[in-house]
Amino acid sequence: MEHRAESATVALAAAPALLGAVVAGSIGCLAGIAATMLGYAWIGLAVAATLACLLGLAATRIGAIVRHGWVAEELARARANAAAAEQRMRTAIESLDDGFVLFDADDRLILCNERYREYYALSADLIRPGMRFEDLVRESARRGQFAGSDGCIERWVAERLAHHRQADSVIEQKLTDGRWLRIAERRTPDGGTVGIRVDISALKAAQERAEAANRAKSDFLANMSHEIRTPLNGVIGMVELALGTELTREQQDHLQTARSSAHALLGVLNDILDVSKIEAGKLALEEASFSMRAMLEDVVKSFAVAAHDKGLALALRVAPEVPLWLVGDRARLRQVFANLVSNALKFTDRGGVEVSVAAASEGAGRVRLECAVRDTGVGVPADKIETIFDAFSQADASTTRRFGGTGLGLSICRRLVEMMGGAIRVESQLGRGSTFRFSVGLLRGGMPRPAAPAITQRLHGLRVLVVDDEPSSRERLGAMVAEWGATVTAAGSGEEALAALAAACARRKPFALVLLDTEMPGVDGFAVAEAVRRERPLAATTIVMLGDAEDAGAALRFRTLRIRGHLVKPVAAQDLLRSIVLAMDWTLPPMGLIDAASGAANARGSPAGAARRG
Repeated sequence: MEHRAESATVALAAAPALLGAVVAGSIGCLAGIAATMLGYAWIGLAVAATLACLLGLAATRIGAIVRHGWVAEELARARANAAAAEQRMRTAIESLDDGFVLFDADDRLILCNERYREYYALSADLIRPGMRFEDLVRESARRGQFAGSDGCIERWVAERLAHHRQADSVIEQKLTDGRWLRIAERRTPDGGTVGIRVDISALKAAQERAEAANRAKSDFLANMSHEIRTPLNGVIGMVELALGTELTREQQDHLQTARSSAHALLGVLNDILDVSKIEAGKLALEEASFSMRAMLEDVVKSFAVAAHDKGLALALRVAPEVPLWLVGDRARLRQVFANLVSNALKFTDRGGVEVSVAAASEGAGRVRLECAVRDTGVGVPADKIETIFDAFSQADASTTRRFGGTGLGLSICRRLVEMMGGAIRVESQLGRGSTFRFSVGLLRGGMPRPAAPAITQRLHGLRVLVVDDEPSSRERLGAMVAEWGATVTAAGSGEEALAALAAACARRKPFALVLLDTEMPGVDGFAVAEAVRRERPLAATTIVMLGDAEDAGAALRFRTLRIRGHLVKPVAAQDLLRSIVLAMDWTLPPMGLIDAASGAANARGSPAGAARRG
């Protein structure tokens, strides 16, 4: 089309010159004929040639004038159209509620709208065509345009350039005036960059209010759980101490029922507290070597009585390739298995439950465990499979449902598995059973050192200070440690603990070990630990903390104060003994010998496996 238009233009411009030549030729011919008829042939020829020349020059000039005028008119029209299009584009860009900017292939500014300049008011004078993006960002950072760039301008600029140079990027940026911008940048076909800035300050404010409300809710749940757990721990402790006395058969039955009910209530509180910590991002996983098979056997053993009472088979299958020792959070992994097995037994009336674990190497000393818990129970309806792992969600939410529970167990399992780098899913057929599968990645671990012949012999005569403001808990802890041969002194507050520590040092009979409650009125456990670390005569004292909660912040304080162990109350005897052995840096025996050594204390009713719940 362009070629044809150009040909037509040339032809039209040449038409006057052609017309002049034709006219000149005709006049010249007539003049020649007339002169010839009069006998002056040479005059006719001369006249014809002269007229042809003059008329040809005139026609050519006329053609040039016509051609020049037409082209100029077209150019003027094109310029007007381009100016109108550019104005329309600028009007459209200026009408945007968001900031717009365009950079060329060399990252130089081409154009932007006023909203863009408004957002970056501190550097508005720099925003001009030809300005390089990097120079603009660096100078704006130096002027304090961006929150978080103070003291680290070059690093901030490098990170911003990295995002800018991506083909497609979306980031959030906070300005020093408090506004938040969402920045979306895209590459154009010619290598340039087009960017949009959207003010999301209202959205961020709403998000922060929601997060604050969620934190307040989580803190409330944690505080209420602690307030309920404190007297509940007292009830459990007193019941367990009572079970260790001479009782009639009827009294034993009543106390065992009370203990079972108290532990059921404690389980509900633990679930609520776990959910609150997970939602608040305060749940931290430990990294320690543990025996996978021993942990699984412990889980199955703890549910053996419940399975037997329902007439169900409870099986454990561990593939030969599963390493004996792994590194990870044993207690949280045990919690996942325990929740799934408990859930399976709850919804199964005949048949059985099977726990299976296989493994595949991932290289670099890592192994991926493929775990499954199968049951032959009632199954999960198809319309509930997608929501069964949601918090407070249950397959049967009616008030007349057959099975109890908070609806939190599976949600906690999912979150814990995800924190371990895995995923969980369920396969189920209504009336035929369910299979819960999950995978986690762990490091291969090493076998602990050989066991000492009699671990409790190391405790004979060991001077131990037990510090707890709750009398029942203090009495129970002291009784367990004393049963292993230790010399126990009790303190009911942080002030009493500091006084007892100072008096022992003055008598040159310092305590070798302090079992210290974290949460006490007045001077709490952390304050006592800080005071101990400040005093040179006490600085080497071994401290094991006992508390009702754990989070990433507490873990950091433990490391800072050189706390050698941490257990969550109520404490099982075998877990306390194991923690003491590790804290005192004694030779670590296998779990079987730990269980045997702590058997006398466990006979008092310590809840096996309760440590690290919270």
